[in-house]
Amino acid sequence: MPRLPVLSDDEAVGLLNALNYFGHALDADTCQTLTGLAQAQMQALHARLQEALIDPPPR
Repeated sequence: MPRLPVLSDDEAVGLLNALNYFGHALDADTCQTLTGLAQAQMQALHARLQEALIDPPPR
């Protein structure tokens, strides 16, 4: 898994899990209050990071 220099692999997975939770399990108002992002934005952020960190495209 390529990782961000400041994150271990376990931390990257933990961050992705938290973003996924914020994007899907919380109600829209709580997500907006806690993160400043709408649920759709949080879901898109999770998807981009998931692809970059866990499922990078082949080179």
